[in-house]
Amino acid sequence: MAENKSQSVRKMKYSKPYLLHDLTVYTDGAIRLTNFYVPKVLNSLFQLDVVLYYIANEEMAKKANEKANELLDRETDRVMKLLDGANDMVKKKSLTDNIEYSMSFAKKYKLQTPLAGKFIKLIQSVDQFNRALDVMWLNGELDSQSRVKRLKRLNASLLNLSGTLYNIGINALKVAQEQGHGEDIESTLKENNVVVDKKQMTEEDLEADSAVDLQPNSESEVAAIQPKSSETEALVIETEGVSFTAGFDLTK
Repeated sequence: MAENKSQSVRKMKYSKPYLLHDLTVYTDGAIRLTNFYVPKVLNSLFQLDVVLYYIANEEMAKKANEKANELLDRETDRVMKLLDGANDMVKKKSLTDNIEYSMSFAKKYKLQTPLAGKFIKLIQSVDQFNRALDVMWLNGELDSQSRVKRLKRLNASLLNLSGTLYNIGINALKVAQEQGHGEDIESTLKENNVVVDKKQMTEEDLEADSAVDLQPNSESEVAAIQPKSSETEALVIETEGVSFTAGFDLTK
């Protein structure tokens, strides 16, 4: 009887609170990251949370969350230093910063884990940094080559981070399936309208996604998206020279 009760408890429905967050980005690099990777990463982080709930392994949960937090905190610190430096330059030079953009992307996201909130805030900071570079460029304080080089470098780094965070959830699901929890987890994810991802992201995937033109997914998903001016050249995000981490082994 005690054993049956224990199994019943383990199979109770998973219920999760969430926050709704409105995200709007304007710069080309941030729009690409948002369009291609925010949904994938948020789904994967939720997938990780569901996996850890069913596995109920404190050591594994601690390791997975510490790894994801470490990656996010490190990249956030780096971006904030870049942003502070750029904003200081804009203020020091008294540059005109009321610039407009021919394109914007807006959507309401469901944040179901603290990691999701951190990732969204990071994307917002990236958009702000890109904007600061645009301010300096339009005011003649930054040449075109330097601007594009900095944009590419930052966005390549964010692509790598996104791929790694995505793969953390994939690896966690693989461990859960090996322990016999796959069916419960996939059922819970589907009930929460989360696509069940099983294939790891590779460097080739990142390069392919970065080369695709932006297209809105649907009217219901995209709250506001304006067509890009034909005079504006699309930014190609390069990953050359930046190492990509496929993930980490949750079993070690």
